[in-house]
This record gives sequence, structure tokens and C-alpha cells, in this order.
Amino acid sequence: GFYAAQDADSEGVEGKFDVGDQVEFEEVVGEDAELLERYFNVTDYGSWEHHNILNVPRPPELFCKLEEISEQELASKVATARPKLYAAREKRVPPGRDEKILTDWNGLALRAFAEAAAFLGREDYRKVAEDNAAFIFEKLWDGQHLLHSFKDGRARFNAYLDDYANVADGLLALYQLTFDERWLRRSEMLAEIIVSRFKDEEQGGFYFTAADHEVLIARTKDFFDNATPSGNSVAADVLVRLGALLGRDDFRSQAERTFIAVKNHLGQYASGFGRMLAAGDFSIGPSAEIASGGGGDPLLSAHWKTYLPRT
Repeated sequence: GFYAAQDADSEGVEGKFDVGDQVEFEEVVGEDAELLERYFNVTDYGSWEHHNILNVPRPPELFCKLEEISEQELASKVATARPKLYAAREKRVPPGRDEKILTDWNGLALRAFAEAAAFLGREDYRKVAEDNAAFIFEKLWDGQHLLHSFKDGRARFNAYLDDYANVADGLLALYQLTFDERWLRRSEMLAEIIVSRFKDEEQGGFYFTAADHEVLIARTKDFFDNATPSGNSVAADVLVRLGALLGRDDFRSQAERTFIAVKNHLGQYASGFGRMLAAGDFSIGPSAEIASGGGGDPLLSAHWKTYLPRT
């Protein structure tokens, strides 16, 4: 599982743990400080509120040409300086961490690691994705429902639309990475729960809370994408993709009802509905299906390295 957040502040100062000044840099790095200040863009006036965020503004090969040194020499100096800088930072008071594990955000992370594993060929990222999916169903699934939050060994609160939609989305990405059918079937199962427990029968789209959730004053529906995509956007996207993959016309139909429910807003404020528009674009198509024999297929590697949103 992934924890929810880390503070920006430590000791009451924003960014204090991660930034430094020029004098401190010179004291830590030593004799190579002048050269590496230019490499890491360290100045007396700083890059953020009079402090420096270490960054590399020029490619190493260009930097070496400008400084008339070899790339091997630069790499050696950087390799010597990094552990010194890291050790100095570790002496600081670290920022606090919110150790809630939220189901919807873990679904987002699951998809990110699955896609990164596919694109970069990283087995460690693949393992992170598989472990995360296993964690969700071990700790946040009670056999009939997802739960929203896990902390101190305890899962709590009925899950919301965002939880079901993002986990289903992450599982679909994991299936397309591993071809392990259990992830596909679990994604399908969560999609069926979305349709059966969250849909608005009259207006289309999906409520934020399930039909068997505790009784609230009102059941709201959120379509806008904010810092994270809305549950309706992700649900529509998952349903249309599962519909194509599994031949589930019922899933396609529910996705289309969601597009219709929000169609007037799409034209008025398109930038607020990026994920919904992407799902609609896939639905309208034309889309293409790529059939593969499984892992090791060079076609898969080529596919993952190309942006093909309608496949």
C-alpha cells in the first residue's frame, strides 16, 4: 500500500528538508563545490525563496564541453558528492507523513506503476503493481465491498465511487501488463458493482456513494476532474474499455449514458473534463484491438512505447 501524503513543511518551514543554501553546499561537497555548483545550479540567490533546489539545467555532455572536462570525471565527482549531500540532509528533521492508505489513490498508483513497468521494462515496478493489487484485496476488500481507508491495521468506511473506479482502472492496466486473468476478472467485478450500486437510473452517470451506503442528506454526483480525475470520468473510461475487451454491451451502454448526462458541460468547459473526453474519444473510435501471445512479444514492447489511446 501507499501512504496518503507527506508534509511540505518541517520545523514549521516550507521545503526546509529538501532545499539548502550555497554556503552549506560548499561545506558539504568540499573541493569540487565550485564545479558542482554550476552543475546543480546552486547560487547565492537560490532557485526558490533564496534557497536552492538541486537541479541539472544542462545535459551532462553539454556541461562537460563547456567546462572542458570528461564525462567520466564529472560522473566521478557527482558520485562522490551525492552521498555526502544525502547524509547531510538526513541529519535534518524530516517532514511528517500521513500514513492513511486511501483506496482511490492506491488505484491511481497501481495504474501508474503498471504502465511504467510496461513502458520502461522495469520488473521492480511490475512487482510493486502486483503487490499493491494484492494488498488492496487483502486489506481493503471484505468479500462484497471495498473499504475506503486503512491505517494501523484497520480498514474503515464504505468505499466511494472513486475507490471502485480507480482500482478497477488500475487492475485493467495490470492485466494488460501481466495477462494474469484474475486482475481482469476483478476489474470486471468492480465495474459490475459500480453499475449495480452507484448508477443514477434516471439521469445517467454515477453517484458518489453506493445505494447501500449509510443514508445521507443527498447523494451527490461529481463530474469535474480536479487534482485527480472524477469518479464518473474514470468509471466511464473503465466501462468503455472493459466493454470493448470483454464484449460487454451493458458496460458500453452505461458509459454512454454517462457521456449523455454530462454532454452540455463538455462543450462549455472542456478543460474540466479531460478524462471524460478521453473516454468519449475511445468510445466513438475507431478503436483497434491488439492480440498478443503474451510476455516477450516484441509487438507488445513496441505498442507500449507508442501513444495509441484508442487501442
